[in-house]
Formats: sequence, C-alpha cells, structure tokens
Amino acid sequence: MPSFVQEPPSHVSFSNNTGVHITCLAHGNPIPMITWHTKDGSIVNSVPGLRQIQGNGTLHFPSFSSQFFRSDVHEQVYRCQASNHAGTIISRNIHVRAIIHQSYDVKVDGHEVYLNNIAFLKCIVSSHMREFVEITSWYRGEELLTDNSDISGRYIVTSGNVDLCIRVVRPEDASKKFTCLTTNTLTGERKLSDVVMLSIKEAPQNMAPQSSQKSIMEISVDRGSKIHLPCNIQGNPLPIYTWYRLSDSGSYYSVPSSQRVIPSQTLLLIRNVDERDTGRWICKASNPYGELKLEIILKVHSYLTVHMSPQHQTINSGSSGIFNCSISSSTDTQVEWFHNGKSIMGVNSGDDVQGVGSKFTLTSPNSLHINDVGRDDKGIYQCLVTTPRSSIQAAGELKLGDTMPEMIYRFIEQNVRPGPHISLKCSARGTPPPQFTWLLDSQPILDVTSLHRYAMGQYVDVSGDVISHLNISHVRADDGGMYNCMAKNSIGAISHAARLNIFGPPYVRAISPIKAVAGEDLVVYCPFAGYPIENIRWERAGIEITSNSRYVVSSIQQGGYLKINQIDPQHDAGSYTCIVRSRSGEESRRDIQINVNSPPVIEAFTFPKNIQEGGRAQVTCAVSSGDMPVYFTWHKDGSPLLLSLQVLEKKEEFFSLLVFKDITARHSGKYTCYASNSAAKVNFTAELFVKGKFE
Repeated sequence: MPSFVQEPPSHVSFSNNTGVHITCLAHGNPIPMITWHTKDGSIVNSVPGLRQIQGNGTLHFPSFSSQFFRSDVHEQVYRCQASNHAGTIISRNIHVRAIIHQSYDVKVDGHEVYLNNIAFLKCIVSSHMREFVEITSWYRGEELLTDNSDISGRYIVTSGNVDLCIRVVRPEDASKKFTCLTTNTLTGERKLSDVVMLSIKEAPQNMAPQSSQKSIMEISVDRGSKIHLPCNIQGNPLPIYTWYRLSDSGSYYSVPSSQRVIPSQTLLLIRNVDERDTGRWICKASNPYGELKLEIILKVHSYLTVHMSPQHQTINSGSSGIFNCSISSSTDTQVEWFHNGKSIMGVNSGDDVQGVGSKFTLTSPNSLHINDVGRDDKGIYQCLVTTPRSSIQAAGELKLGDTMPEMIYRFIEQNVRPGPHISLKCSARGTPPPQFTWLLDSQPILDVTSLHRYAMGQYVDVSGDVISHLNISHVRADDGGMYNCMAKNSIGAISHAARLNIFGPPYVRAISPIKAVAGEDLVVYCPFAGYPIENIRWERAGIEITSNSRYVVSSIQQGGYLKINQIDPQHDAGSYTCIVRSRSGEESRRDIQINVNSPPVIEAFTFPKNIQEGGRAQVTCAVSSGDMPVYFTWHKDGSPLLLSLQVLEKKEEFFSLLVFKDITARHSGKYTCYASNSAAKVNFTAELFVKGKFE
C-alpha cells in the first residue's frame, strides 16, 4: 500500500515576498500518484500566478504582491493524497498561511535595574511579527553571550534566547552595551536591536521583595527540551530564593537539586522536560522585610504519535474487521476516520456519514468496526488525529480473502421471434473465482453435447471477472421460459433470473418433482413457454385453486406463480396442474409433482455436571421426528471430532451416542451434533466442563 516518504508538516507559513514549495513524496508499488485536496475533499488545481501543482507532487506558492492575496488559496487547509491500485492515503491537515511582509521593530526592555540585585533583559519584537521572529542571540558589546548549561554564572541566556539574566548587577555593568539579534523565520532576514545600557539605581533601604513579573504566568514547552523558569524579584537586602512544587491539594513541596532539575536562586533549570514537570511551580523570595511568591504554570506539549493496529489484515467476505488507532496523547484530540481518502465517520461521532446503515460503527472514538465486509470495503483505512497544535495520521490495509460472488452483468427479459441464434450473458466476480450454472425453469441445463442446441461456457477476463454465456441455436417457441444464471464459490452463491419470451403457441414443459420442506412457504412457477400469454391458472384434482389463507395465485404480470403457505406433508404433497392460455385461446397444461420432506428435529441434550478428570460420560443426540434416513456427524469447538480424543461414537437409525471412557482436560469444549436428511441439516450444541481432580 502507499506510504509517505516525506509528509508535509502541520503548519506551513511563508512570506508573500519569498513564496514556498511544499513537497509530498510517497512510496508504493506501483509508484503512487500524488494529488492535492482541500480539507473538504475538493481537488486543488493551479491558480495562475498564485498556486502551481508541479509534476513531482510539489505544491508551489510563488511570491506575490499583497493585493493578490486570496484567503481560499493563501489561508487554507490542504491535504496531500497518494493513490495506487492498493488504495489511497491522505496526509495530515496542512495549514498553509501566507504572511504579507511587514517591517518590525526589536528593542531591549528591562534596562532599569537595582544595584546588587538581579536583572532580566527582554528582547521585545513588534506584536504583529512576534509569532514569526526568533531571538537568535544576545551580545554584550561585541561579545556573544551563549545559552549554556551552567546557570551559576553571572550572565545567563535563558532557553530560547528569550531573556538575558544578570546576577548581582555591579557598577561596571553600566558601561556595557547590550543588544539582541533576531531572525525572521519567513524570510531569513536578521535584525539587531538598538543598543541599550543599564540604568543602575540604588535599591531603597529596607526594601521588601518586589517584582515586575506577573504573579501567575504560563509557560509552554515541548517535551524533551529544556526550560528556565524565571523568578524576577528584587529586594534590599537581596532576598533568599526557594523553589517549590504546588500540588493540586495546595501543599508545597521543596524542589531538591538533581542532574535534571536545578534550582539556582532566580532561575530553575529543567532539562529534558517531560509530562512529570507539568503543573504549578512556586518561587518564594524573602528577606527581613517581607516575602513574595510568584507562580509559574508549566505546560508540556507531548509529541503526538499514532499507531494503527493491525497494519495489514485479510478478511473474508461477510466477516467483520476492526482497526484500532493508538494515540500517545489523550487530551484535546479529535479523531476522524477515512477509507481510501474519503471520510467515513464524523469527528468523535458514532453516526454513519455515508448513509450505509450499520456498515461502520465506532466502538470507541479510536476503534473502527467494519461489519459484513464486502468487495467495496477493501483498501486503506486511516485515522487522522488532530490537536489544537498539530495533526497526524496512521494507516492500515484491509485485503479481501475469500469473497461472495458479486453479479457484475445480467441479461434482461427479452421478447424475440424464433430464429437461428440467441445468447444470454452473465458475469460475476469473487474469490475464489465463481463457477456458473445455468437453469431453465429451476431445472439445470445439462452439459452440452454435439446433439444439443444449448452451448454453455465461461472464461476469466483480465480484470478477474468470470464471464459466462448460454448460446441457443435454432431458437424455437418452446425454448422460452425463466432462465437463471447462478455463480457459486466456496463462500456462497448469487443468481439472476429473467424470462426469455419467444413468440409462439403456449407450451408447458415437464420438470422433475419439486422438493419442499414441511412448515416452510413454497413458491412454484409454471414452466411455460410461448408468447404472448394471457392467463395462467392452477388446478388440483381437477379443481381450480384460488387465492385464500393457504394459497396465493399471482397474475400473469407477476409471473403466474402458486404460493403454498406453511406447506403440510399430509395435505399439500401431490400433483398440481398448471394451465397456460394464449390470447388466441390455445391452452397447454402439465402436471407438476410436489414432494414434501420433513427436516430432522434434535431433542435437546446436556452433559452431566461435576465431571472430573479420569471419569466417564456419555451423551446422546436423538432425532424425534423427520424423514429417514438421517445422517449424524459431530464437531468439537467448530472442527470435526479428532481421533486423538479417543471418543467412541455409536450410531443407530435415529440417534448417535458419544462415549467418553477416560476424560481429561482436553475433552472440555463445545460439542455440536449435526443431523441431516433430504429436507435439511440441523444442529444442537452442548458444552462439556471437565474439573481437575482436586477441584
């Protein structure tokens, strides 16, 4: 099946001055074809000067003037689609956003500081560009100040180069020139802030701790990175700083120093951040004149990963399949399911979007159940997981194993005149390939010989469809009737029937006796030929049958059939006469024999209770009624009884007895007795529980 070699990221922002190429590459055999679509499934086409679809699967947005901005092109959610004969996959949602170029300012804030206290210099970018500008570095004069792991120094560049922390401001710091360097991530443009020099003031005597930092601030960080938590508090004398974790119950827990978490006065360094670090952190600064607490709420963004299980499965026709979508993050996720690139289930919804009834069901948002698998259900299934920050997808392939035959082409009812030749055609597909049988008025058309006017044949075309023809030469009026093509394989059968009406006098052909099952409804069609026919009626023992509570006689437009409700062996078995009359008054009749067979009825049976290993037991499957002879077979847990179990079977005319002489744990299981005769095959199941010797 197709798989992505290079899948575009969730967010692509670019400047209108530069444009962007978005590459999507997929692997498969044969090589998949790449197309682009919007989130609603619409095909993406080229827009001259604004959007180009390149032959290698790249989506190109050229540079453009601001007056040509179009939200449907430049602020849109796209998906890349890769298709080959195995199926179709789609990429994650790709949020494309063109940013109109604007200049921006960079300045350093926080230069008014207290002597012998800490200072935090901030690199401030104009708000309209803050999202797209990275703070690259800090300078003290010409000297580059690096972000290193040592937080005990006097100059510390915090994670992400956001702040420059100065520990214990000294008089000589007033002569230093500080700048920060930024990079526009859209264009690569680098911009240096204006130079600032510290304005150092003497701290008031007896100054209680105070801060310009928010009392509660939120910081978000990606899992696996490092973060400096700031504690921008001044005082005189210099406060003592203590770091705590604040529990959900409001309890304070002192933060010990470790290799990963290092509290260092006005900074707390956390290396390799993970979910354990999510929560509330407290910095407390105290001196003889008071104390102050600042709270930092740390949010850790986990890597979003998703896995589809199973990635490959083969399901037989009529069975069910299930795909499970395992997601690393359990919060703020939405799951949407796709089949060959088309949405089949609403986000977090159990409603069926395609209107296919109960074809697809969600046993949970992450688990898709496919019921009654058919040919149209093969291909690639995907779960697309979306969070507020990103999206990701995973795929699994469903292959068809053995499938029910499916009729692809059917012949139609025809009214023809006698002539040299006529051909009827049916085609079907299935796995294994089905075999065709042709019937005329429910009777098999025998194999052809050179003396017959009927020729039947079938072949498999390049697409795997089985095509069958029934050819009739020297067509006569009595060749008319109800023709049926039946396609059958190991999974099941499907058939199609339609009349072939040939102009000529009425004729009723002889057919074999019809078998019926007692207690079931029986529909009998009159095996007539000739056309046009005005009337069909039924008689029994010379008396015409009319519709009542036991019989239904249909009109010629409905086929002229006779229906017998809940057929009874005593009253309904015997000979019936079908009489066909043409418009000119000609009639033809034929007797049809109906034989009624009674299916076997198995009396319920059970195994003895409290059977232990080493014990003995027997069970009897007896038939209380039904036509003879009756044939018995036994299965254990769905498979034929194994000789290695050493279970003795004794059969008589109407029962079968299983004898267990030395019972072991291997004998535990479900035993099914099958009884069959000329009418039907029925079964009954009982379970044997074997206890251990010491239970």
